Amino acid sequence: MKRSIVCTSILALALSATVFAAMARQAAPLLPPLPVDADGQLQVGRSESVPAEFAVAFAAAAQSTNTDPALLFALAARSKFAANRYGASAGVDPDAPVGGPFAYGSARWLTDLALYGSDAGYPELATAVTRSPSGALMITDPELRFRAMTARTDPYLSSFVAAKAWRQVRMQLGALRTPSDGLVMMALLGGVRFANGLGERRDKDRAERLEKIVGADSSVLLILAGLPARDTRMDEEWTIGNFIDEITSQLRDDVSAYSAARRIDVPDGYRPRKPIVEY
Repeated sequence: MKRSIVCTSILALALSATVFAAMARQAAPLLPPLPVDADGQLQVGRSESVPAEFAVAFAAAAQSTNTDPALLFALAARSKFAANRYGASAGVDPDAPVGGPFAYGSARWLTDLALYGSDAGYPELATAVTRSPSGALMITDPELRFRAMTARTDPYLSSFVAAKAWRQVRMQLGALRTPSDGLVMMALLGGVRFANGLGERRDKDRAERLEKIVGADSSVLLILAGLPARDTRMDEEWTIGNFIDEITSQLRDDVSAYSAARRIDVPDGYRPRKPIVEY
């Protein structure tokens, strides 16, 4: 189980929580849409406002993928831990370690872009992704590579492919076990086999220390999951059981905190605006 997850982990912050059938204001159809304030902001969280264009892009991606928009905002909120640690100006730097609202790294971004970019309306970027003789994903055309990698900051594209990737790993992991949202996030960070292995270790001994299982990668994994270095509730190192439970709890709380996002009104016939809008 001590196989490295750093390369695949840094690549994305992942996805979690329950997927809902989504329409523009799917969870609150009788409530009025969120009002835009004088600065062009929408208050999507209990104490957080974002540019209206950004919020509508997230809600539109949620609508297109049958996903709860509150979930997408919650995932972006958890991704800020990784973005603050590893991020750079991905809107202008294609080689930024992570970028955009979901803290996507290069390899994971190219994987998801190739799979879901065409469905999101970016076929020219999706089809530009090829595989090198060594097996690594790449884009050979410099201009297309720049557009593709800086597109990590595109709120519609990034949230669309993140939602699609979440649903895919949830389905794959669900074929092996009944997954918690914490394990689904682990599947996005380290792969389905990695997440299933963590689940098996948790089933055998919830009190086993996380660091013993993942080794030196534990600090990176905690940053990517948006958790502190120690379990502050117990004032001790993380155990595998508490680690997975805490991720699940945090995601649930984050989704609740962004419940107002379900009232974002997506105009009929919405199309994402280009160039990219960076959050």
